[in-house]
Amino acid sequence: MSRTLPERANLEFLTKQAKGLLQDAKAGDAIARERLRAWGPPGVSERPKLADCQHALAREYGFASWPKLRAHVEALGA
Repeated sequence: MSRTLPERANLEFLTKQAKGLLQDAKAGDAIARERLRAWGPPGVSERPKLADCQHALAREYGFASWPKLRAHVEALGA
């Protein structure tokens, strides 16, 4: 199931979401870990990085990668 981008999505908001996912995953939160397994890059480690969480978040929103999500959000703001 994909998520829908907020109407006024911005990179600061999305980055905070990715950092929150990272913090939760590092704390051992089962839901965050499952999100990373489901949406993150293949073979995401037990020690995820911010890039892993950004990738997972982008895929949750229906984008192939964080750079594609970032480009879309930047184009909306232009």
